[in-house]
Amino acid sequence: MVSEMLGSVLEKENEVSKNEQQAKAQAEQIIKAAEAKAKEIIENAEKEALTQRKETDEKASLQAKELCEKAETQAVQAVEGLKQSSESKLDEAAKAVKEIILK
Repeated sequence: MVSEMLGSVLEKENEVSKNEQQAKAQAEQIIKAAEAKAKEIIENAEKEALTQRKETDEKASLQAKELCEKAETQAVQAVEGLKQSSESKLDEAAKAVKEIILK
């Protein structure tokens, strides 16, 4: 009877040991899966950040180009305006000189 009880206790201990080993194995699998998922999430976040940075850089570059083109257009218009103003004043001065000479 005692030997049967000891046998039963040993069986239970073996069962508990097996359960512990299975629990450890499952825990390790869960940890590995969680680490892999975390790594995937981090990689995806880094890719997304890089994509957003690239898009932002492209937008900024395009805006800078547009501003440069606008500034160039305004500068050309200003020069043309000054040119016309100078030509107009020269014409007026020439007319005034001509009138003085003709008098």
